[in-house]
Amino acid sequence: MPISIRSRLLVLAMAPVIALAAVLFFTFTYQTQSLVDEQMRTAETRVSEVKRAELKGLMDMAYTSIKHIYENGGSLEEALPILRDLQFGQNGYIFGYRDNGERVLLGQSDKGLGENLWDLQDSKGNYLVRGLVNAAKTGDGYYTYWFPKPGQEEASPKQSYSIFLDRWGVMIGTGFYFDDVDAVLAELRSKGDEELSKSVTAILLITLVAVIATAIIGLGFSLTIIRPLSKITDSVRALSSGDADLTARVSVNDRFELGQLAEHINTFIKLLADLIQDVKSNARLTHQNAETISGHTDALATLVNEQDAETDQVATAVTEMTSAASEISSSAASAANSAAEANQETGNAKGIISNAAAEMNALNNDIGSSAYEVEELGKGVEGINSVIEVINTIADQTNLLALNAAIEAARAGEHGRGFSVVADEVRSLARKTQSSTEEIDEMIRNLSSRASAAVSSIRTSSERSSKALSANTEAVEAIDRVVEAIGQITQMNEQVAAASEEQSSVCEDITKRLVTISDKSKETSEKGRESNVSANTLLGNADGLQKLAGRFRTS
Repeated sequence: MPISIRSRLLVLAMAPVIALAAVLFFTFTYQTQSLVDEQMRTAETRVSEVKRAELKGLMDMAYTSIKHIYENGGSLEEALPILRDLQFGQNGYIFGYRDNGERVLLGQSDKGLGENLWDLQDSKGNYLVRGLVNAAKTGDGYYTYWFPKPGQEEASPKQSYSIFLDRWGVMIGTGFYFDDVDAVLAELRSKGDEELSKSVTAILLITLVAVIATAIIGLGFSLTIIRPLSKITDSVRALSSGDADLTARVSVNDRFELGQLAEHINTFIKLLADLIQDVKSNARLTHQNAETISGHTDALATLVNEQDAETDQVATAVTEMTSAASEISSSAASAANSAAEANQETGNAKGIISNAAAEMNALNNDIGSSAYEVEELGKGVEGINSVIEVINTIADQTNLLALNAAIEAARAGEHGRGFSVVADEVRSLARKTQSSTEEIDEMIRNLSSRASAAVSSIRTSSERSSKALSANTEAVEAIDRVVEAIGQITQMNEQVAAASEEQSSVCEDITKRLVTISDKSKETSEKGRESNVSANTLLGNADGLQKLAGRFRTS
């Protein structure tokens, strides 16, 4: 939200006063409240001390009243009536208990007399009689506990002072309720708060008067600033109205900041008048230059149109050259493709022949292996013949031994009959063995004959395979020479195609450059038209600037 200078000055003048008043107010209030609290704590301590002294004085008075009885050997019963009649304040009385807890005195009341209250506790769990007796015997005589006031049931805090009479074995004492002290302190607190309220009210009134006085003084000082500023504002408003008189000056009777501001504004008005005068002169020159630029742009547009037409003719010729180069490149590419296809087919044939040669080489190796195996088989058959000869020899010897055994059995008569039968069986087995070996020998001779024939046939096949492999090798070498020739043809076609493509690329580059030149010519023509429009606009702006500058009066 915008704020006027007058309001700002008032705020600037009043804010420190209000802030200072607030600080002083809260400081004073805090200090005063602290002082009141400290006084209340001191008063509470002093009142407690006074009450404790009062209790001790009352007990001294009570002892004095029965001193003549106690010290002269009198009995407790003689002293009790005197103590019972002692009354002070609204609730003050003397109480008494024996050291075993038996109550013997409770003011003028007979309640609980003769009753043992040694284990009596207050509402906070404190032992009443025990505490009073112990305080009288071993302590300073003061003891605090909770006990109902006369005629009331609810317990209240109470402080007592007691003395112990050794000869009678009795403790007597009296006390006061803290409610009495609280009442005195509450009255003091009320008076302190009342005085504090009066002081705060006085400070608030003083602060209000100071704020009002500051506002009046600030308003007076603000007028000494606002009035010169109003004059300066009126002068600047006249300058910004549009039809300004730059010969007028701001008049302010002030030797300080506002007077200096008015002087600087007058200097600015003078500089502005000189600037407007220069603008008028430059506007006339701009008008003349704009007319000249407009004529030049018209001539430039004509030249650009002629250049554009010649560029189109050159582009047409280059396009025809590019077309011819493209045809040559296409023919060379076709020839290269045909050569490549022939090269591929020749390569395929070479591959097939190479594969066949590899297969024949493998077959030749297999034939050699087979011949070796058949030869080894023949050697094995010859070994078997040797074994059969050994078996025949053994069979002949067995037959001979069986014959001898039969002769010996015949000589033995009846005793050699069994052995003769065995000899006949052995001889029969020997004949069968000879017969079997003869059959095996015939079969092995046939197998050996066929193995020899197989070896001869395999050797013949191996020789023919070697000749076929040699012929395949010569065919592969011939195909390699054909592939080399096709490669040379392909290389020549590629060179022709590359030259044609390079020529086509150069033609395309020339065409692109011609197109670029044509585009630039058109762009130049367009820029020329835009320049012509800009020149006309500049001409209009110069006229408008002359009119605007004419609105300011500089002389």
